[in-house]
Amino acid sequence: IKTCIKGGVLLRLSIQYIAGSSSSFLARMKWCVAALIMALGTTATLSKPSVKDLEAALHTYHLIWSVFRNFERDTVYGKRSCVYALPISLGKDDYKFYYGFNDGDWWRNNILYAKLQQKGDNAVFVVSETKDGEGHPHTLEYWNPKDHCFILTVMNKTTGQKECQLLVWEASLKARSPSAPYPCEHDYDRICGATPKYKPYSDTCKK
Repeated sequence: IKTCIKGGVLLRLSIQYIAGSSSSFLARMKWCVAALIMALGTTATLSKPSVKDLEAALHTYHLIWSVFRNFERDTVYGKRSCVYALPISLGKDDYKFYYGFNDGDWWRNNILYAKLQQKGDNAVFVVSETKDGEGHPHTLEYWNPKDHCFILTVMNKTTGQKECQLLVWEASLKARSPSAPYPCEHDYDRICGATPKYKPYSDTCKK
């Protein structure tokens, strides 16, 4: 009895080797190998990011820009644009960073704190305004170590909406061709949805 796994479903094949049926046997063996390869690929794709991935996503001392969001924030002079995080320090479990944005002709920023935690299957980034204050848990949904882009979600307790955003390291944005999609944009559409899709970032955002 040969056992194959395809898409997480266990399939058992009883293969009888009969003289003259070697071609059928080989065909089934090839199918079995292909099924195992597909299963391994599916498992890798569906695996959730870990705290190690979250540490890697935050491990830079350069700007991290919010490129796409499924929500907006009002300001005194309109909507927040050029939203960024600028890391200050990253310890084993603690993170300190500047959070800033453009409000019309003004740049505004403040210091925020975060703790990195593994909660069940989720890598969580708990953000607060003070070092030991009550935080808002942001879940790491996706991390691309090659393009240095990642996706965070958080539940807005006021609106009940699950807020989703794509963040990209500045170096990856500078390396992007103007006609090309943004790094991880297709992953953003897949995870956050193509609409609504707000873009606080533009190539004119500079610090």
